[in-house]
Amino acid sequence: MSSSNRDARPCDAVLMHNQEVVGPLRLPMNRADDFIAHFNRVYAGLGISLIPKLLIPSFPVDEANDTEATGDQN
Repeated sequence: MSSSNRDARPCDAVLMHNQEVVGPLRLPMNRADDFIAHFNRVYAGLGISLIPKLLIPSFPVDEANDTEATGDQN
């Protein structure tokens, strides 16, 4: 069972550990950049980080569902 009440769609970011992809991640709907910055500060010492999908060159971007591309912040 998922804890998110949002519709399924491609992940917003990837979780990295020691420069290796661990898995996909959904970001908060509001202030995702702040969430990423705080997460990366807290967990950097453990080698864990979040990388937004827009910063991954080989990540397929679905522009129809991409809030950054559409400006939709619902």
